[in-house]
Amino acid sequence: MEKNSDEIRQREWLKEIAAQTKSESYKAEEMIACKKCTRKNPPTRLNCLYCGVELEFDETQSQFLRPVLRNVEAHQKGFNLIYLANLKSWDDRQISEVAKMTRTDPVELGKVFWFQKALPLARAETSKEVEIVSQRLKEIGIETTILPDEEFKLETVQTRLRGLEFADDKLGLILFNGGETVYVNKENIVLTVVGGVFERKLESTEKYKKNKENKILETLEISSDNILIDIFTVENQIGYRISPKGFDFSCLGDAKKMLATENVKILIERLRGFVPNAKFDDEYVKVREFLTDVWNVEEVKDSKGMKRHNIGSFNQHSVVTTSNLSQFTRYSRLQWFLL
Repeated sequence: MEKNSDEIRQREWLKEIAAQTKSESYKAEEMIACKKCTRKNPPTRLNCLYCGVELEFDETQSQFLRPVLRNVEAHQKGFNLIYLANLKSWDDRQISEVAKMTRTDPVELGKVFWFQKALPLARAETSKEVEIVSQRLKEIGIETTILPDEEFKLETVQTRLRGLEFADDKLGLILFNGGETVYVNKENIVLTVVGGVFERKLESTEKYKKNKENKILETLEISSDNILIDIFTVENQIGYRISPKGFDFSCLGDAKKMLATENVKILIERLRGFVPNAKFDDEYVKVREFLTDVWNVEEVKDSKGMKRHNIGSFNQHSVVTTSNLSQFTRYSRLQWFLL
């Protein structure tokens, strides 16, 4: 028997109620009556808690709105609330307001002060709720900006580089595919972002047997990390990407070493010296843990199918891969937007 829409909506209510860490009390004038079902809702909501329709509110009621942002799934489109690092510290009231509206641990918010850089505070489903939260934060002295997911253009990958050519006033970008060289004036290079991709693969074999508990037969974990360097020009928000794998370090000349890890460090310093007026950001690894609260790492499960082991028994092979690649790409392109 199919579940009706009321049942589904009721389950959504229960999820939201369970997510509240403590009960809140509101004044009568702060409550917003639903035009459809007439029930009153707390100022933390933009949709009716009871019937689900969008709430209507006048100018007086809008000043009481304190929507609580609910993070959306990685595959969904959303809107990012970015803190612009306009304050060196926040007082207890500011911390309380930000924590409440973004559902962030106050201890985690404390890291924002320490980092002193623009970071995402939340990623939500609608622009309306993010705009209201941004306005509420502005009222207490916290400046933010809003970036829709579409602005990051994650579906467009960076142009991968196979090598570099350092000329007097130009940087030659040798493309990975085809070997074509694109020359860019030094003054047009505005940003270099250093980070990395960290991947973890968990391969497992699980035994399924009729009328018995499933049993893990074998697991294998493989981890890898790889430094990434993104180079941005004044007109290109997608950027060019350097990965040590397949990169020709001959551009380093006599400074070239045997190990790629050593060459990457030398290359980074060479780039910094070649375009001293460009912004340089190598703080991704430092802020990665905080970013994960808003921009989740990707997890992909690939089932290799079931294979008969014997009568009534099957083995299932699967691989679960987690990667921060899209997270680093968001961070890297955010730095370009903030220039």
